[in-house]
Amino acid sequence: MIKAPLRRSGWVLADYGVSAATNMLLTVMVARNVTRAEFGVFAVLYGYYVLVVELSRATFSEPLLVRVSGASHDRRHLADSAGAAAVFGAVAATVLIPLSLMVRGGLDPAAVILALALPGLLVQDALRVGFIALGQGAKSLANDLFWGASQAVALVLLFTAGAGLVWALTMWAGAGLAAAVLGMAQAGVVPRCTAVRGWWRDYGRLSRPYAVEVAVIATAAYAGTLAVSVVAGVAAVGALRAGNTLLGPVGLVCAAGRTIAISECRRAITHSPSRLVPTMLVIGGSLATVAVCWGLIILSLPPSLGDRLVGSSWTTARVVLPPLVAVQFVSTIVMTMGGAMRALEAVRQQFTLRILGGALAFLGPTIGAAWHGAFGAAVGLATLNALGCVLTFLVFVRILARRRAEKPHSPGSPVPVTEQAEVS
Repeated sequence: MIKAPLRRSGWVLADYGVSAATNMLLTVMVARNVTRAEFGVFAVLYGYYVLVVELSRATFSEPLLVRVSGASHDRRHLADSAGAAAVFGAVAATVLIPLSLMVRGGLDPAAVILALALPGLLVQDALRVGFIALGQGAKSLANDLFWGASQAVALVLLFTAGAGLVWALTMWAGAGLAAAVLGMAQAGVVPRCTAVRGWWRDYGRLSRPYAVEVAVIATAAYAGTLAVSVVAGVAAVGALRAGNTLLGPVGLVCAAGRTIAISECRRAITHSPSRLVPTMLVIGGSLATVAVCWGLIILSLPPSLGDRLVGSSWTTARVVLPPLVAVQFVSTIVMTMGGAMRALEAVRQQFTLRILGGALAFLGPTIGAAWHGAFGAAVGLATLNALGCVLTFLVFVRILARRRAEKPHSPGSPVPVTEQAEVS
């Protein structure tokens, strides 16, 4: 009973590790081989790509983790998800071109390349998450390994030949499109771009609030960073950034853990509802242990090694690390309960909590920075995160109590609706 979830979780963790390493490699190689101005263009375009991917994933992929995990391996779900993502990519591409004209004062070749590639790149990501939803994490890992390896080889050859940003983006996007084709071959499907209306009919109840959540949280986090820079100065932002960089592996594990929590909790609900809480305890306990252990390792680093890792920022980063470790610890607990609520389709309750979380992510650092600079910002974030954790726990307990009061369902039957008031 335990081996299968562990095996699936291992594939997801490995896949997220490869994806993170690939992204870091791309950024480092571009930064070392182009001018500062070109790297600035790259940073803006890559930031747009990341935002579009997050929105697409929330709208067209996460619903698969909720509805498909533990269900029959119906390839139609993958085809519909990939097709809807491709259409969204085309819309994002049409937005990017006029944005480039306004910001750059002309048609930037790098922006054109990204715009042309966006539909295919979103297909690759949709198939990747779809494999995870179907319990086929090995396919997701193989696909990301292919993209990472082909991208690395192409970039090394290009930069050795003295190529610039445009060619680098072309090769990166080309490798991603090749990975999308590989994903279609792995899944045995072709994206159904005509399925968008059907997707909204079947998954709109999940997709709409998920997309709003991502947009609000991303905006609130960025606004909080700007507020800290205004209240306490850019040095405070640098200290927080350095601290979060040192705790980066925990962030990676948490990102994978959230996906694991949604899919495994859904499987538990589908096959044996009594396994939901034990599954949560295993996932949340594992993630919390990783967060604490890594935090203790970073806190015990000697100053000389800290200086090597983040340079002169180590002195200020060391001060903010204890509260940031607390933030990571609390985040693992909130994320596990959030994954279970996703699996239970408690859309309204989680939407409220996530929007509240975005507000706390802005208020905590801002108020704290006004009190005591970078350290205050970290303490404020940790304090309000703890408050959010308590509220999440109370809401989750209420959801479980309501669900247990409902008529028991047999394993494999549809999950009881936990939000009767919303759909009545």
